Amino acid sequence: MMNKERELLRRATDALRSELGPVPPYYIYGLIQEMEEEYLYPEPESDEPVAWSVFDGEGGYDYISYENNETYKDEFISRNRAEHYKEWVQPLYTRPEPERKPIPIDQIDKAYENTLYLDGYFAFGAGVRFAERHHGIGGES
Repeated sequence: MMNKERELLRRATDALRSELGPVPPYYIYGLIQEMEEEYLYPEPESDEPVAWSVFDGEGGYDYISYENNETYKDEFISRNRAEHYKEWVQPLYTRPEPERKPIPIDQIDKAYENTLYLDGYFAFGAGVRFAERHHGIGGES
């Protein structure tokens, strides 16, 4: 059984050694693109930010490396106690955040039907847990 790297290498060498005549450029370009996506631009190994974006108060931004500055946002907020400073420091990631989608109405209806017998407090809690699960927060139960 071949791993993905060996399969790409085999396809590339077969294309270069082809006895059938010239290999179409689109095939070579496709292989190159596949290799680049897989090996030159790998997915990051963690979900941690790579840097902090810090608003400077005058319309610009400073960038602080995340490495050795993991608690920078908390420290910034403790130094600058005004409420509006909390939004001045934002984490930057190597990939975009997942797209957030609204909960479909049929799922809401089903969840509502499952909580009809609960009183207000427990129904509210069930609704919160339902929303958390939809957005990938917390466990399955």
